[in-house]
Amino acid sequence: SGQHAREVHLTEQQEGNLGIKVETLSEGSASSTISRPASVGYDLDQIAKVGPRIEAKVVEVIKDLGERVKKDEPIALMSSVGLGKAKAEYIRLRARLKAEEARYKREQSLYDQEISSQAELLDAEANYQEAKAELNSAAEALRLYGLSRKDIENIQAGSDEPLSHFYLTSPLDGVIQERDISPGQTISPSETPIRVANLSKMWVMIDAYEQDIRYLDKGQNVSLSVRSIPGETFEGKTDWVSYSLEKQTRTMPVRAVVENPNRKLRAGMFGTARISTGKERNVAMIPIDAVPTIE
Repeated sequence: SGQHAREVHLTEQQEGNLGIKVETLSEGSASSTISRPASVGYDLDQIAKVGPRIEAKVVEVIKDLGERVKKDEPIALMSSVGLGKAKAEYIRLRARLKAEEARYKREQSLYDQEISSQAELLDAEANYQEAKAELNSAAEALRLYGLSRKDIENIQAGSDEPLSHFYLTSPLDGVIQERDISPGQTISPSETPIRVANLSKMWVMIDAYEQDIRYLDKGQNVSLSVRSIPGETFEGKTDWVSYSLEKQTRTMPVRAVVENPNRKLRAGMFGTARISTGKERNVAMIPIDAVPTIE
């Protein structure tokens, strides 16, 4: 029959003449490295969306797309009528507090000399405390608009810089990835038209298989190679292993944080991640010369 036609029986001598050696397969342990498809994305902990906290007009764009910025460095100069009014009110209340404080001290001195009544002293004290509370409230409003304590202390009447002006600054060291603003444009507080990304580390999403689950863990070394950058690898560590499989593909997502020192990795790149699980697996071991290679 056709079944027997596929079988070839050799004598020991024929095996010897052909150099065929038959041995029992042995078991051994191999340190497991799992290679799986991976895609590169931004580290979402290192991305900041930037916009004003009060309606404002763009006066000047200081940093353009692709430019590097340091934390707290200005990205755009803005102008807000609302902020100008809030600063003017702060200046007025600061002057009022100064006047009420002077009056209170004067009434204290007159009361001590028994020239002024206690009622006048209490009235001066009440006005002083009220002025203090109003100034604190105005300062708090300015803090909500994004001004620092130092910015508030530096607000001056009659300075060259208009009270309406303020800077949109970067909350982190990074690169301008998005810049959807131009001079004269009005931006509302709900908009974040600028995006700053720190690209020194990237997130790598790896598609692991169901059979990999028992070998994978957080903190395992990952070596990433991407198709568009041949001959170079990027090192990192796994920091999250999903507890559920993707319904369509039956793969299990694993995330790694990978160093990107020269910023060559870009979001959207595809490649292969090699995860060193550090775990030994019992596998069938065969001698290397028992594997014939064709071409």
